[in-house]
Amino acid sequence: MSTSSGWDYPPPPMHDPARPPQGHTSEPVGYNLGNVPRYEQPPVALVPPTDPYSPGPLPTGQATAGFVFGLVGLLTAPVLPVFTVALVVLGLMISANALSRCRRGLAAGRGRATAGVILGLALTLFMILDFMTGSAILGP
Repeated sequence: MSTSSGWDYPPPPMHDPARPPQGHTSEPVGYNLGNVPRYEQPPVALVPPTDPYSPGPLPTGQATAGFVFGLVGLLTAPVLPVFTVALVVLGLMISANALSRCRRGLAAGRGRATAGVILGLALTLFMILDFMTGSAILGP
């Protein structure tokens, strides 16, 4: 029986100053860094890093205008039904155009454009049902 302390691991190798530590290329580690072949260097970035903040598209007034036309059409429906038709159609066309531009990323205000389209379609449906029932009066 040996008189070991229970730690029977081999001792670590001693550093030999005559032979520096070797890497996986059998060259001394840390030496000749200027002579490293090009394929072992990290690749050069093709695109320089950009700013992490890229501003989105600028808001246009189309989405707001389409929503406002639809809202004014809703408010003038009981008073001036002839102007209501023109306002609703105009607001629906402007809102649809603004929504198309928002989907392509050319403009901001997608929520207002969507609200303008929904409001225009609802008012159009309301006017169609109103004319079908005969309760709509276009004249004085």
